[in-house]
Amino acid sequence: MGVAEKGLFRISPGEDQLKPLPHPAISEEGGVSALAVGSSGRIWIGCSRGGLYYLDPGQQIRPYPNLSAKQLGQQGVVCLLETDNELWLGTNGAGLYHLNLESAEITTYSNDPENPWSIGHEVILSLFETRDGTVWVGTGGAGLKRFDPQTSRFTHYQNRVNDRYSLSDDTILQWIDASFDDNL
Repeated sequence: MGVAEKGLFRISPGEDQLKPLPHPAISEEGGVSALAVGSSGRIWIGCSRGGLYYLDPGQQIRPYPNLSAKQLGQQGVVCLLETDNELWLGTNGAGLYHLNLESAEITTYSNDPENPWSIGHEVILSLFETRDGTVWVGTGGAGLKRFDPQTSRFTHYQNRVNDRYSLSDDTILQWIDASFDDNL
């Protein structure tokens, strides 16, 4: 469990007490603002002032060596998504970061008003990968975005006044893939 200003805690099955997993830098960076479980058992930890850490299977908290809070511009990590050897970070004002976990290459996607295929907003509130591998990005005011990895372009889905088939609001907090159930 991530706690603002206080860091990371753990509750083991059958126990009633929280066990702190202290790390001074996490508290200094404003506490935990995002968590994600990776495929290798690694738990990714995003901080509200921009740091990125991980809890390895041996229960050691380590900073991610290739991306610092300074690189993120002190913008908080709001959401995390690990896909095949990739980590996506949504921030509170610095756009979207894509980390290749094998090569350590970092790509930043930010809003470019001159480019209709850019991400369209700097506040990223949610990330989701569908079964077919498509990454979807929920923004804090510019709707939903679908990322095309072949072209590095974003398709935009936004609220359109008087269009009942458009989004009802352009702030996308969370969502799930309900394609498994035709009743939804």
